[in-house]
Amino acid sequence: MKAGQVTGIKKAVTLMNEIAVFYHDSSKRTRNLQEAIQQKCKEFLRIRLKHHCATRWVEKQEAVRVFKQLLPPACASLDDIASWPGDASERALLFSASLNDAFVAALEALVSFLEVPKPLSVRFQGATQDIHNASESVRDCITTLQGMRTDAIYENLRKC
Repeated sequence: MKAGQVTGIKKAVTLMNEIAVFYHDSSKRTRNLQEAIQQKCKEFLRIRLKHHCATRWVEKQEAVRVFKQLLPPACASLDDIASWPGDASERALLFSASLNDAFVAALEALVSFLEVPKPLSVRFQGATQDIHNASESVRDCITTLQGMRTDAIYENLRKC
């Protein structure tokens, strides 16, 4: 089974993207998130969530990593928005309730899984890659990912 077919992973990716869109669709919500980031995580250079790119793995990995990094201030911001009047508060409540243990486990797994092919994706975008090095890199990546499949975290995700 591919990681993308695991229900917990699919739910996590969908939720992360919906939350990113939720903030991007409103300058007021974006400002609220930025304020939460500045209050809780002054050392972070990022002040926005990234959208997931379906075709660019490096971008997808970066979006997941940024989401994980900004999760605490995003949760605080969602809790604040939940007190606002209107539809945004209802959506913020739903998002906040969805950021549960199963989501966090899927997020951790995604960060781990997507770290493995990232160097491969970056290398393949370079101009000096030859077929021998490329095939060797792919084999190494596959071996690493297959080893991760037997880990307990993968088994736990299949149950989510």
